[in-house]
Amino acid sequence: MPFERIYLFFIATYFAQGMIGIAYEPLSYLLKDRLHLSAGQSANFIAFMTLPILLKPVFGFLSDALPLGKYRRKSYLHLFALATSLSWFALALAHNYTYAFLLFLFLASNLCLSFCDVLCDGVMVEQGKEKEKTGYYQ
Repeated sequence: MPFERIYLFFIATYFAQGMIGIAYEPLSYLLKDRLHLSAGQSANFIAFMTLPILLKPVFGFLSDALPLGKYRRKSYLHLFALATSLSWFALALAHNYTYAFLLFLFLASNLCLSFCDVLCDGVMVEQGKEKEKTGYYQ
């Protein structure tokens, strides 16, 4: 089976999602050592920052029902990929962390990354059905 360009899209999307785990490694130390949060407070922070993952079905419905421009997924993908990058860039530039600031950036990052994941999955299903390659793509 020949290599298709769409594989690069899938690889890049899922690689980025996997690498987020590495970026989250120092988060517990940041919450504990810089913000002086207890274990319970840190758990609440993590729970709130990962709430956007629960909204994935809404993101799929939104991208399918309300095309942005003339595309159902491409425009959203560009917008949310840019927003994800900006939130991580803002986090990298920050020096004085506050609970609200960190929560906002991580919420924004997770929201945008979750949306991008849904868009990638949508492309995978749509293109897979069209080309009868859903199994290969997965």
